Amino acid sequence: MQNHKHIISSFDAYLVGQAKKIIDGYDLQHFKQTNASSKPIEAICILDKFCRSRVTPTPKRIVFSACYLKQKQTLPTHLAARTEELESLIKQGSPRINKTKPRSDSFISDHINRLFDKRGFICDFMLYDLNVIHFNIASNKKKEDSLVFAIIDKEDAYFICIGTHRDLYNSQEHSKVIDVLSEEYPDYIEKWMPKIRGIDPSTEHLDTSQVKKMKLSGVNAMILDSNGDLRASVHGMLSCARTPMLPMTNLQRIISELIQISDHLLITNFRSDFSFIGLEYNDSKPTCIFKPPKSMKYTYCPISPHYTGLLWLLDLFIKIELITGKNYRKIIPTIDARAKSRKNKKRLAGKR
Repeated sequence: MQNHKHIISSFDAYLVGQAKKIIDGYDLQHFKQTNASSKPIEAICILDKFCRSRVTPTPKRIVFSACYLKQKQTLPTHLAARTEELESLIKQGSPRINKTKPRSDSFISDHINRLFDKRGFICDFMLYDLNVIHFNIASNKKKEDSLVFAIIDKEDAYFICIGTHRDLYNSQEHSKVIDVLSEEYPDYIEKWMPKIRGIDPSTEHLDTSQVKKMKLSGVNAMILDSNGDLRASVHGMLSCARTPMLPMTNLQRIISELIQISDHLLITNFRSDFSFIGLEYNDSKPTCIFKPPKSMKYTYCPISPHYTGLLWLLDLFIKIELITGKNYRKIIPTIDARAKSRKNKKRLAGKR
């Protein structure tokens, strides 16, 4: 492990730096106070939640569930107008969909926008359990609790139902989201939250407040749907620190991949003190950039397709660039420009 410490510690610093770019206020203050050993974990969770909880501003086809269309017909005029606006923004791929201010005009709720509270990382359970995002359609969020639940992917948006914050948790009355998915999209819910067999579903189950309390404590729990089937999330598992397991697993995969690259650099360059300084596309090829200390000689390492962790992270950076509208800072063009400048200086010096 000693041979890999430079790459791993420099990667941790790089990851923390990328996370700081997209947070501010209380979230940034909390993150700065986090223990150094926990910072990379929280950084990867920040990057992952930021991408999951926002919509990439590209045009999308909308598919409506029968439940959503039925509910929409009974909405008050002002809420119906907000759903029309929401649908229009997603169809057009408007960046305004991710706007958080002014609060009365925002579809992104505080629950999604904030990353930390006094207890640590805030996990949106429906988002991690089922990849379901919720949009706040109420203008006066203190007096009304009205949410649109949807599944968003690269090209399509599936509007599931209209509900409230109670539907973020399964309860005795059942979550509308889970019930609609079970009824109208059975293949989807089976992929994200399969039925658990071999356990008696008649066993006393938890109500909303109990599920919420367990989730907030980082405890995973099975839920009961309206058909009487027990289900458990396979993607939304939480650690005891309330951080989602999926990005943490990907972080471990990335570290393993960097160790393999470090071993390769040791064999080819006879040194192990390289620092990780970047991850980006170079001529359309995903590439890691490394640099030894006190040297201007950089090393580019193309990422092979089986390095799924690094490719996943690079995909997050591209999504953040689309969502924020800010260009992801590329290192390779700067390195190449400096190298070209040094060559020109040497060439001119040789002519004298």
